[in-house]
Amino acid sequence: MSDKTKRLYFFRILCVLWMTVIFVFSSRNGEVSSNDSGQILLFFQNFFSVPGDKLSETVVYAATFVIRKSAHIFEYFVLGVLVSGSLYSNNPHKKSVLTAFVLCVLYRASDEIHQLFVPGRSGMVRDVFINSIGIALGVFIYRVIISTISKRKNVIE
Repeated sequence: MSDKTKRLYFFRILCVLWMTVIFVFSSRNGEVSSNDSGQILLFFQNFFSVPGDKLSETVVYAATFVIRKSAHIFEYFVLGVLVSGSLYSNNPHKKSVLTAFVLCVLYRASDEIHQLFVPGRSGMVRDVFINSIGIALGVFIYRVIISTISKRKNVIE
């Protein structure tokens, strides 16, 4: 088996595993998901020594929103990298960048539809757009790294 084929299988297996992780997190009901965000907020409050009674409801809501969206952006950043690796390993063309982005956005849209059926969760078009930031960053970063590696190989040869 060639290195190219091994790389392709490696990325595709990681894609499926990561999509499974995303699906499992999306399957958790709203209360469990909110508790996770609350725990992260509590960690930051303790880390920065901010007493809980000093935070207004607006600040807590905003901080929770930022934590949740940052986690989602990271999830889809990773997916963007993995899908890019999966496609680029097989077909190293610029079209693979657009294809990776579109596939990830479609997966995100399907995940929002899935959340419509999870108690306490909602599917929102806004979330697809917000997470597209992570997807775009993941696809872009992967492409930059691959371009840099290719240029270095050409310089060395």
